[in-house]
Order: sequence, then C-alpha cells, then structure tokens
Amino acid sequence: MKRWREGDLRITTLRLVTIALLILLALATFFSLRTLRRLPNVVVYFVKSEETSFTLSPAYRRERVDGLEGQLSIAVQRLIDGPTSSEEQRGLSSAVPTTTKLLELTLEKNQVTVNLSNEFETGGGMASVQGRLEQLFYTLTQPTDIDKVNLLLEGESVIVFSGEGIIIENPWTRKTRETLPRW
Repeated sequence: MKRWREGDLRITTLRLVTIALLILLALATFFSLRTLRRLPNVVVYFVKSEETSFTLSPAYRRERVDGLEGQLSIAVQRLIDGPTSSEEQRGLSSAVPTTTKLLELTLEKNQVTVNLSNEFETGGGMASVQGRLEQLFYTLTQPTDIDKVNLLLEGESVIVFSGEGIIIENPWTRKTRETLPRW
C-alpha cells in the first residue's frame, strides 16, 4: 500500500507541475499579446523647427489596420490630419495642407503609388514644399520593405512639383541616409 501512495503522489505532483506550467504559459501569452496591441504600428513624420533649419521627427501611432497597404493609407491620412496636440507640444508641425485628400494608394512589391489631390502642392514657400515632400516620402518608406514611391496628383505622375519647381524622380528611390533630412 505504501508503494501505491508514493506512485500516486508522484503522478499527482507531475500533474500539478504541468498545470502550473500551463497556467504560467497562458499568462505569459496573454500579457505578450496585450503588450503587442499597444505598440505603435504606424510612424508619421512631422516637421521639427530648429534655429536655422527644419528636420523631420517621427510620431508613433497605434492604429487599427489590416495589412501593409492599409497601414500606409492610414499613415498618409494621419499625415494629412497633422500632429496631435501632444505632438504639437513637442514642437512638431506639418507642411502638408490639411485640405489634401488621399485619392488612392496601391502597393506592388516594394513600391507604393500614392495619388493625392492637387491641394498637396499648393501654398507655402520652398521650405514648406520641401518639407511636405520629405514628410510624405519618409512616412511612406518607413516600413523597411518599401523603397520606391510614385507620386501622382489627381492621377497624373509628378516630375516637377509645385510653383517652386522642385524636380523629383518618379519613382523616388530611398537612398541610404544616416540622418533625417535637414533643409
């Protein structure tokens, strides 16, 4: 009878240890998923004014979105919407006119085509126009697998941008830069 109890005790101990490990695994999975849901999945680049120049600064957002194309569409829309009040308090602004409309965005392999309304190129001087192009380009190429951007305005491919006459390559190709642009 004593041997039976020792075997029974071993089996019961193993079962309890297994149950405890499963509970720990379930808790770890729960907290990991909960943490992942809070991580930012969209990065939008806004303008940061410095003493004598401008640069870009990332703003990290958590958005409900499906797939990379959806992520890029939301990022462009948030770029058009401009910085939140807390981002404005950090000194961020946008050179993108808030009247701009995202007409279409498509993704093919490592290249994204974005079609914006004509308002995107209106208003502002050279610094503003340069800023909005940099904002758009960096926001769209934030996912590491995107390295080309085709810009369309009202369905037309852009080579000379705005009245400032900025010539852009179309598609833009992401060049390796160690730092964010400064203008």
